[in-house]
Amino acid sequence: MLGDLPAPMALRERVQEILRQHPEARNDDRELAYWYWVTFQGLSELLTADALEDFHTWFAKRAEQPETLARRRREIQNDAGKLKPSAPIEKYRRARAKFGPPRR
Repeated sequence: MLGDLPAPMALRERVQEILRQHPEARNDDRELAYWYWVTFQGLSELLTADALEDFHTWFAKRAEQPETLARRRREIQNDAGKLKPSAPIEKYRRARAKFGPPRR
């Protein structure tokens, strides 16, 4: 019955659940991202078990931290004023900066 379904978890609650279930995610954002994608976004449905394990090993040990990439992009776009995003994305980011990030 529809009334018996739990309410959807907010982003914060989902992250908290990952941190609870996977202590290694408390120390490494790559682990957090990996387990979030597996648990809440269906990554394990996309890859075979072997491919998922290979991806996890590669992502946890070799991939650049996503936040590091995002910081370098912001430096290039904001500080240097180069390689700007498309107009709709720039407008969205300006509005978001003005009002703060959306609550999830």
